[in-house]
Amino acid sequence: MIYWDQGTNTFIELIGETSQYTGTDYTLTTGIVTGTTYKFKIKAVNKWGAGTFSALNLSVLAASVPDKVATPTTSIYAADGGVKILWVAPNARGSTISSYLIQLKDKLG
Repeated sequence: MIYWDQGTNTFIELIGETSQYTGTDYTLTTGIVTGTTYKFKIKAVNKWGAGTFSALNLSVLAASVPDKVATPTTSIYAADGGVKILWVAPNARGSTISSYLIQLKDKLG
């Protein structure tokens, strides 16, 4: 049996006791909302009944790699002759962007 919490702190049946599912893995592809943390708990069933739920609930954040950053713009920063680089934050795909990597290339090199 597999139960899941769809981010509401209430577990509901995903695969029930009467299911004929005998696999040891399961792929869930519907009902997933990006940015939501889901919890799962599992118990085994045989002809004698159901065992107890797994001791640890698995939690997973429905997120993926952020989108590509659009082409940045640059300008000379007049105060000290430096370069100002501006870009628009891309779609974070469900998890907050924690940093950006900026690589500069010397045109002469």
